[in-house]
Amino acid sequence: MSPTRKVALFVLVLETPADKRPGFLHAVCAGDHNLRARFGALLVARDEPDGLTHQMLLVAARALAAYSAGDFDRASFGCAAGR
Repeated sequence: MSPTRKVALFVLVLETPADKRPGFLHAVCAGDHNLRARFGALLVARDEPDGLTHQMLLVAARALAAYSAGDFDRASFGCAAGR
């Protein structure tokens, strides 16, 4: 599975209601235990008490997906021009 697809799937996981995530992860990972473990670790990190982790993960995942698709606009992600 390509990195772009993994990012896109993780964005979908984040946007899936918590009570529906186990079934969604089971379907998405389709027996890929390594992928399931990675997504699980990212979900645990997202639930850290600092409150910003979820937003940072979501923005980073969307930025990576946009960049991979060739649709990355630096300004829309708060990046300074010329950097």
